[in-house]
Amino acid sequence: MQSAITRLALFQFLVVVYSVLFVCLIEKIRFGSHIPQIFATHLRDYGFLLLLLPAAWLVVACVCGNRPRAGVGDLGPILLSGLFLLGLLIFVAFIGTLSAILPGSLVTIAPTNQPDAIDSQ
Repeated sequence: MQSAITRLALFQFLVVVYSVLFVCLIEKIRFGSHIPQIFATHLRDYGFLLLLLPAAWLVVACVCGNRPRAGVGDLGPILLSGLFLLGLLIFVAFIGTLSAILPGSLVTIAPTNQPDAIDSQ
């Protein structure tokens, strides 16, 4: 049981590492040094905080797995919650990757042509 929990936690950590590092690489390749404020930028800047989710799940899963109580110590609910968290992290990584790749995620504001004060005189 501990090996299944450990493997699942490892996959969760790897998805977070992908989310942060490879999305940052995609942004750098696509935009260069002028990266607009999109979801991928926030994922790059604050994605390390996502590491707290797999770490917390791992601690709770190990405690629940080692101290079985009535209705708690089963492997099924522990793995189901881990798979749900893995799916959520994969979804965040997918949305971040799409945000970095697709041109529709870049919202630009067209500059207005206002005459300068010097030109009006």
